[in-house]
Amino acid sequence: MGCGIFRFLVMETCNLWQSAPSILDLEDGEIHLWLASLESTLPKVRLLDLSHPEQQKAKAISNESVRTQYLVSRWLTRQLLADYLKAEPASLFFGFAKNSKPCLLNIDRSAVKIQFNRSHAGGWLILAVSKADSVGVDIEQIKPRSQMKEIIKRWFEISECKHFQSLHKNEREQYFYHCWTQKEAVLKAWGVGLVELTQYPYFAERSWKYHFKTVSGFAACVACTDLKPKILKFYLWNEANQQAKS
Repeated sequence: MGCGIFRFLVMETCNLWQSAPSILDLEDGEIHLWLASLESTLPKVRLLDLSHPEQQKAKAISNESVRTQYLVSRWLTRQLLADYLKAEPASLFFGFAKNSKPCLLNIDRSAVKIQFNRSHAGGWLILAVSKADSVGVDIEQIKPRSQMKEIIKRWFEISECKHFQSLHKNEREQYFYHCWTQKEAVLKAWGVGLVELTQYPYFAERSWKYHFKTVSGFAACVACTDLKPKILKFYLWNEANQQAKS
């Protein structure tokens, strides 16, 4: 199943991003999406909230940009999931499900019934949180890509290729990233990764998908391994979230 005519699938959700409530409640059938700036969040990171292996890995990363992405994504994931679980960030255990997808674990290593997925691009981080259904999310900065035509020829469906060719040159990049974020989000929801791109139609037909806007110049999509429509809530993470808890 292809992306279809992208102009009619992109939802105008920019004005839905809002500050989070002081108490977070995640209901069945809901997906909470969090948007955060890596640069502005970095000064808030407390290394003591991370596990020892996470701290050691961060120290070993020599590239400053990569280290920032790692620190903020790990720290903010702990902060937000701890808020949902009414726990301390440092007390959370992370492991991998059978499909190698990262997941939360109880102390006895059994799975916690809260699902999450994250993605970052161009200085922004997206975190998706769901109560039961496996969720995947992807954000991409819309910019020229040297191998775009080769990727489309190899991995896109016939209908997507035809629609790409029918578009004006100025619209092609947006459509490419519209389709690409959907493919990434779907495969991440199922925990199979890009190595299973050839099986994308199989997973897409069994997934609920939603495109949403974040900031200008970016494309984003969230997907879930359940065809039932979801209630989405869009939250901006900022310093006010921390102050509200203290």
